[in-house]
Amino acid sequence: EQRKIKDALFGISPDSIESHEKFIKKKSLPFPLISDPERIICKAYGVLGEKSILGKTLFAITERSTFIIDEEGKLSHILEKVSPGKHLDELLEVL
Repeated sequence: EQRKIKDALFGISPDSIESHEKFIKKKSLPFPLISDPERIICKAYGVLGEKSILGKTLFAITERSTFIIDEEGKLSHILEKVSPGKHLDELLEVL
């Protein structure tokens, strides 16, 4: 049987669990962060960006994005390359 999660909010990044714990505490985040160090989830959602170091292009960074999944489990909205300062307003507009 598939378990449905309603109204869940969480963040995902390749940062370590320890890094997430510090960030959650520092920013007083009211939601959990998922550690994806092998970038499996980041790759699946297409949020890996390019970073150039000494002329060599790497796929090393994640682009801040928000994915809204509806009650049916379907992707309903994608907000790409979000700016933290403007993101809440954009998110509220979509919801």
